Amino acid sequence: MREPGRLYLLLAGADRFALAAFWLAATVRWTTELELTAFQLVLIGTLMEASVLVAEVPTGVIADVVSRKWSVVISQIGMGLALVVAGLGDTVGVLIASQIAWGVSWTFVSGADVAWLADELDDGGRVDRLILRAAGIRELGGIGGALAAIGVGSLVALDVVMVASGLLLVVIGLGLAVAMTERGFEPTRSAPFRSFVATLRAGASLTAGSSMLRMLVVASLTVGLGSEVLDRLDVRRMEDVGLPEGVDPVVLVGTMGLVGALASYLLLRRIESGAGSGSVDGWFPILATVAAGAIVVAAVVPVLVVVVVAFIVQRVCRRGLEPIETAWANRAAQSEVRATVLSFVGQATSLGEISGGVALGLLAEAAGLPSALLVSAALFLAAGVLGRTIVRRSVRDAPARAARPSPPPA
Repeated sequence: MREPGRLYLLLAGADRFALAAFWLAATVRWTTELELTAFQLVLIGTLMEASVLVAEVPTGVIADVVSRKWSVVISQIGMGLALVVAGLGDTVGVLIASQIAWGVSWTFVSGADVAWLADELDDGGRVDRLILRAAGIRELGGIGGALAAIGVGSLVALDVVMVASGLLLVVIGLGLAVAMTERGFEPTRSAPFRSFVATLRAGASLTAGSSMLRMLVVASLTVGLGSEVLDRLDVRRMEDVGLPEGVDPVVLVGTMGLVGALASYLLLRRIESGAGSGSVDGWFPILATVAAGAIVVAAVVPVLVVVVVAFIVQRVCRRGLEPIETAWANRAAQSEVRATVLSFVGQATSLGEISGGVALGLLAEAAGLPSALLVSAALFLAAGVLGRTIVRRSVRDAPARAARPSPPPA
């Protein structure tokens, strides 16, 4: 059995390694070997996001009612099998089915891993530090996975990379079934359906009744609204500005990804150093505001080098926002509904990405990509304002949380 904190960090790095390798290989294979159209690629991504949106909260409730550990295990095995199918499949129907299965499987771990960690450690300050450290380790895992995909994909085949990534996740899931403990969680022993409904209501009631959680949900939705256009149309903006002859967009994007991952890792270690002192929360409005400024620069400055740097900066800032949101939600939620509350926050992000991607994509077509980017920047600026409000509320409520009596031992 491994210590929960170390196991959580190991899961973070191994997961990102496997997924980074898969997505790099899948993106190239689907585009070059299977020659999927732009519509087919967008359809696969949209249906996957939709499956996440639909399944996010129900699977979070299952983690709160049945088991956080087994939710994580099911997620790893389910994701792995879905990626294996995607690696073996060569028709759009099979790929769509595999990605929907992947999305549903992913929601089993979304929120459940942090809820499991919080219950096993029962140390809020350490949990915050581990959430931030895991985000940094994911960046390193992503670099390793991308390099592995490039090496194996070029020497063997892209579909081999995809299948191997899926099998790695299955092995991780089987290993977690043995290595994970679950001493801090007590499953609900009443009727399963009644417990499911009661937990869903309790989680929704806590989220709706807490002003901090309400603001966090809105902030997550706002960030999601502004994010998808950045992920989908950054290369288009660089092409509009003008790529020099001989510059391979794949090499440029890959280099941007590696630089961004390293910078994100360093940023997250810097943020982590303030965990427990209260300084972590203050990073959210700073990062959201800097991201907004970088997006404005990318939208209005017609110089390729400046646009590239601006896109890297906004990506690094966005990588720093997610673990802070997770730490806030974990801190505000009660143990009995922690995974459910974390899922509500994740669902807000997914809803924002789906609706924002469509809306800003249409705006880019109608009014030009710079207009869509400027709206994205405004959304991140609004998220920064909400973040400042959350920080002030957190500081104001800190004495009340400190004075709250500890629950009696089970």
